[in-house]
Amino acid sequence: MTKHPLRILIAEDSEFNSVILEAFFHNEDVVLDFATNGEAAVRKVMESEYDVVLMDIQMPLMNGLDATRTIRRWEAGRDRPRIPIIATTAYSLSGDARRSLEAGCDAHVAKPLEKKELFEVIGRWTGGLGNSGSSGESGGRDEGALHRIVVDPDLRELVPRFLESVVAVCEQAEESTRRAEFDAARIIGHRLKGEGAAYGFPEISAIGKRLQEAAEAGDAVGVATASGELKEYVRRVEVV
Repeated sequence: MTKHPLRILIAEDSEFNSVILEAFFHNEDVVLDFATNGEAAVRKVMESEYDVVLMDIQMPLMNGLDATRTIRRWEAGRDRPRIPIIATTAYSLSGDARRSLEAGCDAHVAKPLEKKELFEVIGRWTGGLGNSGSSGESGGRDEGALHRIVVDPDLRELVPRFLESVVAVCEQAEESTRRAEFDAARIIGHRLKGEGAAYGFPEISAIGKRLQEAAEAGDAVGVATASGELKEYVRRVEVV
């Protein structure tokens, strides 16, 4: 069993996903370190000691799969013990999980990340987390009102800033699409697809997915429609 506090490296380029993870762990006996791209993650593993790495797959400079391969080669070349690496990605298809494992990851957790599932996976490789059962109130939709949402208490203070950011990035997506720069809108849709449900807003994830798909198809009307839906949703949502 791994000694506490657990030393966890979070390789994640999304500021909001990092904030979510900080909230998840704030009552746990852990020490968190962060890397915003694959190259930084590799460097930190080579320079420090960690009990587990949470490796986002889609990152700049070096993606999570290449970072994992580099770490595994470094470990083998120096006869180092194998550090558990858990892939985190907004893609949940079986092929994506297989590619993560083939690259050298030990497990794969799909975004939006759920606290209970994430802690269970970490526990398999580290011996558990001190308060892993205290997942708090689960997020989700209150069917009594269309846009009344119950969020995890750990995330409640973070929600206003997240919702403000949704409106801001939607405007960025619309502006980039007017310039026929669909890749920026695709990235924004991908981000919202991964972050929405993690904050307790599955509808934002669903609309973000539609925005991403419209951008991938070069559909300016579809991007504008999805963006408008997101802004209207934020305008009408009530957090309880």
